[in-house]
Amino acid sequence: MHGPRLLWRNYGVAVLSPALALGLARWPDAHLESAPVSLFLCAVMLSAWLGGVGPGLLATVLSAVAFAYYFVNPFFSLAVAEKEVPRRLPERRPTPQYPIAAARGGGAARDAGRARSGHSCHDDGRAGSLHRP
Repeated sequence: MHGPRLLWRNYGVAVLSPALALGLARWPDAHLESAPVSLFLCAVMLSAWLGGVGPGLLATVLSAVAFAYYFVNPFFSLAVAEKEVPRRLPERRPTPQYPIAAARGGGAARDAGRARSGHSCHDDGRAGSLHRP
């Protein structure tokens, strides 16, 4: 069984590795403006490798919060800029039923063809003989 000392080490790595990644990413001489997220990814991988699922998840949350706070506009805030919020997508309309019916035997496609030719859907097959429902 894991002792408390090992537990402290695992969760200590999970807290310290994102902090170290943040320090390296914010260091002015490092010039990591283009890809600071890679350091946080390394911190998460190290924490999960050494500590397992729990420390890996903790490092993931800490890295995501630190990245959002320091590197996402508006800076030094966890709020999201209004222009960054995606607009609600329009609801999709259901697809027409005739391709599905055509695949099942052409019922809807056959009915559409009859409507174009002037025959009712209730045609019994004899020309000029229509049943009214």
